[in-house]
Amino acid sequence: MVARLRGFFGGLSVKIGGLVLLMGMLTVAAVSSGLKLSFDSTGSLSTFKDDVVPQLRDSARLIEAAGSLGEALSATLIAGDIGELDQSASDARNIVLRLQDMAQSLPATARTMVDEQTATMSSSLETLFTARADDINYDIETLKLSDDLVTQSKEVSTALGQVATTALDNLRSLLDQGNVAVAQVDLMTADSAVSLEREIAAFESVILTGASADLPEQVVAAQSRADALAGEIQTLGLMLILTIDPALIAKINELTALGDPETGILAARSRVITARELADSSSRAATMSGKAITDQARQLNRNAVGHIDSAASALLGSAKNGETMMYTIASVSAIALGLGIFAAIIFIVRPITRLTAETERLATGDTAPIVGFDHFHGELGRLAAALKVFREGHLERARLRDEEQRMREEERVRVAQTAREAQERKDAEAKRQKEAEAEAHAREAHERERENMARAEQERLQAERAEEQNQVVIALADGLTRLSAGDLSARIVQEFPGNYDSLRKDFNSAAAKLSQTIGQISETVERIDASSAEITASSEDLSRRSEISAATLEETAAALNQLTASVQAAADSASEADQLARGANQQAAASQTVVTEAISAMSEIESSSRAISRIIDVIDDIAFQTNLLALNAGVEAARAGEAGRGFAVVASEVRALAQRSSEAAGEINSLISNSSTQIGRGVGLVGEAGTALQAIIKAVDDIARNVSDIATSAREQATGIDEINGATVQLDSTMQQNTAVIEETTEASRMLSKETAGLRTMVAHFTTAVDVQYGEPQRDVA
Repeated sequence: MVARLRGFFGGLSVKIGGLVLLMGMLTVAAVSSGLKLSFDSTGSLSTFKDDVVPQLRDSARLIEAAGSLGEALSATLIAGDIGELDQSASDARNIVLRLQDMAQSLPATARTMVDEQTATMSSSLETLFTARADDINYDIETLKLSDDLVTQSKEVSTALGQVATTALDNLRSLLDQGNVAVAQVDLMTADSAVSLEREIAAFESVILTGASADLPEQVVAAQSRADALAGEIQTLGLMLILTIDPALIAKINELTALGDPETGILAARSRVITARELADSSSRAATMSGKAITDQARQLNRNAVGHIDSAASALLGSAKNGETMMYTIASVSAIALGLGIFAAIIFIVRPITRLTAETERLATGDTAPIVGFDHFHGELGRLAAALKVFREGHLERARLRDEEQRMREEERVRVAQTAREAQERKDAEAKRQKEAEAEAHAREAHERERENMARAEQERLQAERAEEQNQVVIALADGLTRLSAGDLSARIVQEFPGNYDSLRKDFNSAAAKLSQTIGQISETVERIDASSAEITASSEDLSRRSEISAATLEETAAALNQLTASVQAAADSASEADQLARGANQQAAASQTVVTEAISAMSEIESSSRAISRIIDVIDDIAFQTNLLALNAGVEAARAGEAGRGFAVVASEVRALAQRSSEAAGEINSLISNSSTQIGRGVGLVGEAGTALQAIIKAVDDIARNVSDIATSAREQATGIDEINGATVQLDSTMQQNTAVIEETTEASRMLSKETAGLRTMVAHFTTAVDVQYGEPQRDVA
């Protein structure tokens, strides 16, 4: 059994098969390593294409849609009319629909979250649209009612001014006539008209101030003050109901109706504030939903980046492992090739060379012992054994020839001896001897011929076997040489004799399979290279676009920062102007009060002057009557003669005193008349100043209201632009992160291309049967 095993493993076919098997195993290892690297690359690229890239694209689209939503919200908040509001609402609804469509391609958890947020966002947006519509409508109603209030207030104030002027004119006329009792009625009418005009102005100021308020408590305070002023106006109106036109009373009632807590200006303003608060809370809720969606998109982006990083690391590790494996296989292949050549020289070529030399030595007749082949087995061992048999046969034939020669010599001696003994039998013996010799020579010639034929046949068989083995070895060596040179199209076309032909078939089959495998690897490498090139190009294009978008977004963020600062400064300036206007309005209102009080004081002074004038007239009458009485007394004293002289002197003194009193009363009356004239002029001038001051108050109030509206709009714009700026900053940060991720992806794609190029270079070392068929040697992968 041991001898059979030694003979089997010592055979040339086993040795050559072992070398081929070793090369095949190394080839299979190289192909397996390449396939593993190819599968890893294909899997990573498939993951990039099917999962990572769509996820990055979806996250970018989500962030873009969230940014567009911020713009739509800003447009909604700053919409000036229903048309703009409807347009911004339509844009926002379309963005929500886009977000809902985008959610369908997201992972389950992210899709559920985005669906929930879009539902919340949709509800908040609908509430916001309704609130903003109420805001715009009630604001328009507030402005319209405010304009009506200003118009009606101006008409009523003008009518009341005319009433007061008429009453004062009547008052002067009655005082000139001395009809003080009736003059008191006109005095009360003028005072009530002036007070009513003042209360209406205060009512208008309170209503307009409340109409520009931003806080509910300010509106409530204004409503409370307006209700109180409305009550006072109604009271003053009742006092004038008998002295003024009923149409004016109706206008006053319409004017006070504009301050009604349910349907008036302040009620509309309260609804505006409520709608704005609701719009603000709804916009914040929608913004928070958009922020949540943006955060989810960023999380998807981070997940994709992490997946890219891990996949790239795994792919790089696989590539490095594949490179190490290839280097190892190449080293082992080189060592195996060297060992194979060395083993072929030691165990095949050298023994065959020695056997050839021994054969040639035997062919020259050298029959020295054949040594050094005892440890050979298989074909070489059998060939060595055959040579030994051939040498022993040659030695045996030589021994037979020597024995035959010795026998011939002995026979000749015996014949010579017997010739002398029996001469007479010589002829017969000679004849018999000749026949024997002829027969012996014929037998010997035949034996030599047979031996020569056997030896020639043996030598021919040995030569044929040696030639066959030599052809097999040469063909295998040539095929293995071409394989080692990378020519996988190498085939042994010439059939091997006998059992050696199975070796040729195995070699051709192994080479064909190896060629097919390398060809498939080459095609896979081409596809990987093309895919990696496409990924690299796409990544670079996306990187360039992302850089452009990031730069544009950065410029937009800077412009928004400047715009925010400008709008904030405008809002601050508007607020300061609003405060100044309110202060000027208050000072003008205080001045109006002072003017009204001055008019009232002058009117009182004028009334007092008229009363004094009437008293002076009475005194003048008394002096006139006293003068008449003194004159009568003097007349009676003259009639009395000497007895009435003293009474006449007294009467004369009384007349003189009455005359002086009359003169003094006339002078005082003249002074009072001049004072009344000056007071009248002063009252007229103060009235004109009051009218001008009232116009100034109205103008300042209009300015204050407009400035307040401007300040409110500026604050709202500043808030909206600040929110847009914040969203832009977040979008800019996200865009910068996306740019960095895309650059990392591009670099990973480039590394993949380099590794694929290295693999192509390694595969390009081989020439497959397909390349030979189409006459196109495999190109190097550069």
